Amino acid sequence: MNAERAGWYADPHDQAQLRYWNGSAWTEHRSPKHGGPTPAQDGPTGRWYFVITLASLGLLAAVPFFHAASRLDRPQTRKVGTAIAAVSIVGFVLIGLSPTDEAGDPTGWLSSLGAVLMMSVMLVASLLLFGLRREVYRPSSTAAPLPATPPSGNQGAMATVEQARRRRDEARKLAATDPMMARELGIGRPDVELGYDDGGLLDLNTATPAQLSTVCGLPPAVAHEVVTARSSLGRFLVVEDAIVYGQVGEEHAPTLRDRGLVITDR
Repeated sequence: MNAERAGWYADPHDQAQLRYWNGSAWTEHRSPKHGGPTPAQDGPTGRWYFVITLASLGLLAAVPFFHAASRLDRPQTRKVGTAIAAVSIVGFVLIGLSPTDEAGDPTGWLSSLGAVLMMSVMLVASLLLFGLRREVYRPSSTAAPLPATPPSGNQGAMATVEQARRRRDEARKLAATDPMMARELGIGRPDVELGYDDGGLLDLNTATPAQLSTVCGLPPAVAHEVVTARSSLGRFLVVEDAIVYGQVGEEHAPTLRDRGLVITDR
């Protein structure tokens, strides 16, 4: 599957269900679809691929391949189209160079060879176009699933948690590779609304006791101890500094590790 946004999509293995895509892989969270199946959408079917191939007796058989190569951005398909075009042109030229009989029809071995080439082009192109047409006009649901309305209840709640985790991971990676951008986006700053969703991270070097309690679930006394430790050190270099020097117990440390963030200059 391509890099689609996290959300609920049609399960590629069971069209009667929805399955949650976390942005990089399918999860095990599933839910039945609500309502009947989505009606098929009318649109191009790609039958013209076969019409132009057969009606031109193979002379224009390369056209569908060039069209498909452009739609799928696939250079290999363009090479196949070029080869088919070359063979069909050779066959057409051989027929044109053949002597004719009294009725004006091509005759001789040149015309026979040209006819064989043209028939081969039509046959091979038609066989290849069966699969190619499906890729162009009927993309697989696993490659680009259609978004569906997220279900509510437990499945929706779990999906929300997974999505927040994924966003925190993405924000941490961005902060590690480009701390300046992270600061400009307000990552870890719930008091700054700049439109970037970091999944609920908190910058431990700017956090207030109230934010530590609200976001990381620290008791007020522990939150104040963390801020006091930061003032003594000057700043935290890693999240573990807040846990060790702030004397955060193991009952609160996992949440602080999950939500806490330290943005360091490179």
